[in-house]
Amino acid sequence: MRVTRGLALSVWWGLVMLMVVPISSNAQVYESARRSLDFSQDPVERTPRLLGMGRLTLLSDVHNQLNLWDFAGNPIGVMEADTGSTVEIRPGTSSAAAVHVPTNGNTERQHLAGREVRLGYEAWRRADSTSTYGVYGDFAGLRSDVPYDGTTVLRGRYQQPSVAGVVNAPMPFVRHMRYALRGFYLNEGQTDEYRTFFTNANGQYLGKRGDILPPPNLFDPTDYNVSTVGGEAVVSYRLGAWMTAALGGTGSSSQIDGEQHQCHPFDRKRRGPARTTRGSSGYSAG
Repeated sequence: MRVTRGLALSVWWGLVMLMVVPISSNAQVYESARRSLDFSQDPVERTPRLLGMGRLTLLSDVHNQLNLWDFAGNPIGVMEADTGSTVEIRPGTSSAAAVHVPTNGNTERQHLAGREVRLGYEAWRRADSTSTYGVYGDFAGLRSDVPYDGTTVLRGRYQQPSVAGVVNAPMPFVRHMRYALRGFYLNEGQTDEYRTFFTNANGQYLGKRGDILPPPNLFDPTDYNVSTVGGEAVVSYRLGAWMTAALGGTGSSSQIDGEQHQCHPFDRKRRGPARTTRGSSGYSAG
């Protein structure tokens, strides 16, 4: 298969636009936990068929190509992602575990355990190539267990429901120009628990049923909740078959709540006084 000059320019400009146009990940808590377990999604998760074909991208078929929506989640590419109205459901799960045998030890010791279950969804209404609108998001849950010290396990539980709405359509009165508007809401929850290792004749293990211990630091929150709301606007202009230029900006605001619950090691249901911290953060780019 021969790579033409136009294809090479298209690929090159596509990489340039991915670096210039800011595509931010608004997740602050959940995504960090996923990356610590090496659970980050492939950037072309919407096109698993192409991955199975060796990342084939040299086809002109609209159903077998990588556009800005498929590759980077840029809403300006939603109209080009398909030719008709679609509904997609993407369930997935990941797990990780690691053990080692300590020096001068006879039994193994587990130092990593994690599992994630997530469900992604998309629903699009495409009206004869004149406009596209729809919603997408996911529901995800993650648990991570790592050693906190020589005798304590830090267990983190994470939840992340998200939803976003997108409108993508041609710009009125301007040929070859399109616009996209996106609004999104994201809620992230994190709960930290401190437990003892589960020990048997074979070794010490994470992720099992262990006794709950009090937090080692009275002033560190153990429960977090992050609510993020924001929007994005993108415009693009088709200069030719080999290049489409795009420019966009994103703005968001987050509310962060932190709280600590004191748990008695022999009473899983008992909780003491709570400490709460509040704050906000934002991100914008253009």
